[in-house]
Amino acid sequence: MMLRPEQRMFVQDHKIVVAKRSSKITLCISELATLLSKQQYMTGLVNDITDLYDCRDHGEEVTRERGIEPLEYIYITMAGAITPTGLEESVPQEMLKGGLISRMVIIYQDLPTKIYPRPLQIPGYPSLESVAKKLAWIAYNHKGEYHFTEEAEAAFSEWYTEWKTHIVAGDYALREDEHRRDTTLRKISMLLRVSEYRPGNEITLQNFLEAKAILDYTLNLSSRLLAGVGGTDFSKNLTRVKNYIEKRRTATRRQILNRFGYQIPSLELTVLLNQLLDQGIITGTLNDAPILRASGSPREIYVYQPQGGHK
Repeated sequence: MMLRPEQRMFVQDHKIVVAKRSSKITLCISELATLLSKQQYMTGLVNDITDLYDCRDHGEEVTRERGIEPLEYIYITMAGAITPTGLEESVPQEMLKGGLISRMVIIYQDLPTKIYPRPLQIPGYPSLESVAKKLAWIAYNHKGEYHFTEEAEAAFSEWYTEWKTHIVAGDYALREDEHRRDTTLRKISMLLRVSEYRPGNEITLQNFLEAKAILDYTLNLSSRLLAGVGGTDFSKNLTRVKNYIEKRRTATRRQILNRFGYQIPSLELTVLLNQLLDQGIITGTLNDAPILRASGSPREIYVYQPQGGHK
C-alpha cells in the first residue's frame, strides 16, 4: 500500500501544484535481524524486496484485500543495522543466495572510532539543518539521467574488463555481496557527482576514481564480517577464532577459551587452531618453543601472520 502511486497537491508561488508520487520508499531499520529473520513467513518479504530493488519502470503488487495494484517508476532502498552475530544467525539464506545482499553495500567497523557518553553535534560536521538544505537543493536541481564522461567511461571499461577477466579465470571467488560490484560502483560515482551540488549530469573521471577507492576500502572491511555467513558451524567458529587472534595480534589459548568458552568446546578449539596453523594463518609457541600442533595447554601462545594463509 505504501508503494501505491498517488497524486499529491502542494502550494508553490501561491499556486496549487499537482504532482504524482511514484512507487518510492526508503526503509530505515534499527534492527535488521527483526525484519530479515529466518522465520518461514519472512521468505516472501525478502523475495519481494529483492524484486523491487532493481527499480523497474512498471510492476505490480498482489494484496489480499485490494487484489493486484500497479506500481510505477519503482524505487526502494534500505538502511539498517545488525550485529555480526545477528547477521550469521538471523539472516535467511534467501537474502544471501537470492541476490538481495549483492544489491546492498555491507559497511563494517570492527571498533568504534569515536566514543561519546551522549550524542552531540561535532564541530565541522554537517548539521541536520544543513543536510536538509543540501538534499532539497539536489531534489530541485538534479533531474534526468546521469552518464559518464568519455574519460570516466574508458576508466570504468578498463577496470570492468580486468575485474571480469580475473573472475572468469577463477583467480578468486566472489563473495555474495560482490556480484554487482560494477553496478554499485556506477551508483556511488553518481552519488559523488550529485554531492558536488553543481548543475550538470556528467560523472567525471575523478568521481569514478573516488568511488572505486571508497568501495574497495568498504568491501575489504566487510570481508571479515561476511566470511562465516551462510557456512557451517565449524567454518563460522574458524572465522571467529581467526578474527579474534587477528584483532589482538597475539593471544593465548586461555584468552581464546575465555572469549569463546560457551560457544566453542576445548576439543573443537584444538581442531580449529590446528587448521589455522596448517594454513599458515597463525604460528604457535609453548614455553618459548615453536609448536606445529595445538597441545591443549592454556599457556600456548598464538600469533597472527598478516601474510600467512593459502591464496
